[in-house]
Amino acid sequence: MQKLRNKQYGFGSVEALLLIIIVALVGFIGYTVYKNQPKTPATSVKGKNSSSSKSQPKTSAVSYFTINE
Repeated sequence: MQKLRNKQYGFGSVEALLLIIIVALVGFIGYTVYKNQPKTPATSVKGKNSSSSKSQPKTSAVSYFTINE
């Protein structure tokens, strides 16, 4: 009879394969979510007491998400 080795380190082939599959799956899902984002920039949220957007000058071509309080 052989003695079992108690000092085994590292991943086995099954664990390494599962790790690669999980990382690839998360990467694929992240890529598809990123690619399916709308191409329009974010619009600002208007409250009922906020002023109109005509009185606010535009300083850049990039729109940011703003909350007027």
